[in-house]
Amino acid sequence: MVRKRLSRELLKLHRRVQAVSPPIPPDHASNAEWDAWADLQDLQAILAGLVSRRGEAPTTQADEQWHQVVDAHLANPAVLALLGEAAPDARALAAALGNVP
Repeated sequence: MVRKRLSRELLKLHRRVQAVSPPIPPDHASNAEWDAWADLQDLQAILAGLVSRRGEAPTTQADEQWHQVVDAHLANPAVLALLGEAAPDARALAAALGNVP
């Protein structure tokens, strides 16, 4: 199978999103803080997986429904706060990966 290459712009977006690395919340942090941190980790993992498999057909139902999970994470204000300046990059990367096979 021939893999499609990502454009330089998409690779830049991916690097900026993956570079976001807030510290693990302290033990006394609220459940909401822990949930936001975990959701950010999940978002980064999903996007990294999609980037690495670019050009391949989805293999499971979960692969086909990734956008629902990504959309939920990107709609979460706490996740957006953790992403900071990389939030628009995450949105742009998710949109590009969802719209271009």
